[in-house]
Amino acid sequence: MGFLDKVKRAVTGPVAISIAVPDTFRWTDEALTVVAQLTNDTDEPLIIAEVRFTLEAHPSGGANSTKSRLKLTVSGPFALDPGMTVDTTGEFPLTIDAGASTMKAAATDAGLPTWTGHAMKSVTGEIPRRSGRHKISVTVKLDGSARLSSGSTAVSAV
Repeated sequence: MGFLDKVKRAVTGPVAISIAVPDTFRWTDEALTVVAQLTNDTDEPLIIAEVRFTLEAHPSGGANSTKSRLKLTVSGPFALDPGMTVDTTGEFPLTIDAGASTMKAAATDAGLPTWTGHAMKSVTGEIPRRSGRHKISVTVKLDGSARLSSGSTAVSAV
């Protein structure tokens, strides 16, 4: 392994990440599926603790604009031998019903007090449905290590 390969691994982490996602999606779709292809670029086996997926919409500008994010995690552990490649899939649900009646029913079905449904509604809120470019990020956390590998790509909401 050459010097530049070592520098690249130090910056990007020990796992190479390739992200496959449709060029565009619609907020009326049921889900946005993201496939992260993970490759062990080291000479030693790695244990993947978790793979984190983030869908991020950047603000369009203005005083009241905020960044919004949807996150999901695929938990491990799973082994990644030297040179081995695996596909990990994350699916962002786009049609979450966070209405008060749905949250109240979910709380009741779970045997929780009624006020819990109202609290869940205020926490989940609605998914911001911005059109335009969004960023998909994938972060890989290794078991027993603080080192992370990450990659990102863009997708458009129409």
